[in-house]
Amino acid sequence: MVKRPSMSEAKLQLSGVKRPTKWQDIIPMLFPGHKARQDIAILLLQRIKEGEEKHEVITTSEWLPISLEAMKLNPMYEDIANALEKKWLELEEAGKNRVEILKELAAYAEELKGKGNVQGPNPFHYYKNNFYFTVKYLAKARMIHQDGSVLKVSTEFGKRLQRLAELWLEFAQGEEDW
Repeated sequence: MVKRPSMSEAKLQLSGVKRPTKWQDIIPMLFPGHKARQDIAILLLQRIKEGEEKHEVITTSEWLPISLEAMKLNPMYEDIANALEKKWLELEEAGKNRVEILKELAAYAEELKGKGNVQGPNPFHYYKNNFYFTVKYLAKARMIHQDGSVLKVSTEFGKRLQRLAELWLEFAQGEEDW
């Protein structure tokens, strides 16, 4: 059984993972065995980076579109995500406020889950909760910086890994006293 990461610490699992060839390969090391969080993390980091390049601010209020996008990556929830996205647009066009929209989407997701014989938690709540967990976890790992609800990609994660690599190489190559 894969131990889930706790919120008190951010860990990088190096054993049992393939050698990374791109930045996205790091994400399963942070969220081993949790595909929903992996998908959310990758989509979130991409969205933040794209926003920074366009000088746009990305906030935690982006959880709904990112969660629906991540949900679509899971074949079990893909149809539910598409239906929820359509319903969301309809509710916005009807002039519903955010609280009403979220309440109706949660109920609709539960209804769709039942019709589709999907087991487990309400996918709407499941992805929403995992979005916020992922944000906090990426912040603890120092991959992102969170200032209130504003999210930015941080270089601190890479700097810490780089320093670890330097220390290890110095030791392994005999350049440091042990």
